[in-house]
Amino acid sequence: MLDQLFSSRTRVKLLKIFLSNPENDFFVRELTRLTDEQINSVRRELDNLKKIGFIKSRDDGNRKFFQVNQNFSIFEELTSIFTKAQGPSEEILSNILSCGDIDLISISGKLITRTESNLEILIVGDVKKEQVQNFLKKLEEDRAHQVRYAIFTREDFMFRLKCRDKFIENYFKKEKYVVIYDKIMINKFI
Repeated sequence: MLDQLFSSRTRVKLLKIFLSNPENDFFVRELTRLTDEQINSVRRELDNLKKIGFIKSRDDGNRKFFQVNQNFSIFEELTSIFTKAQGPSEEILSNILSCGDIDLISISGKLITRTESNLEILIVGDVKKEQVQNFLKKLEEDRAHQVRYAIFTREDFMFRLKCRDKFIENYFKKEKYVVIYDKIMINKFI
């Protein structure tokens, strides 16, 4: 199955589109424009993805629409892989690192799973809060949803870890999260 998923550049572009827009459906010419690939290549890859069950299709008049099958056996895993590889983590990492002396950045919630969550960005370090807020405001506009965040100093965060603070404990035990920057070596503590 993995050989079929990652064997072409066009297929990878299609996977990115479908995984980052799981609720949307697309027609062939739209996907051709979005991928900047030839229509025959897009059609061939859509057929391949449909054969393995990654996408489903529906006809509407003379157009055929394609949408990701969220019940695909490794849908969540693929979403996680593509989020880690490209997703918002690169943009978030570079922008937040420029806001001060950062020890830890973790993303979760809608930025990872596209579902509602109480917290989406956890930042630990000595940061310029106004710079972080300006970046997050822009991120909210780009993503068209509210980005929730928490900022802790390293001392406060370490104290909360040692005291088994419920907020921190719940974040690392119950939430789906991805640590995208870590000078603390958080895996030693959770």
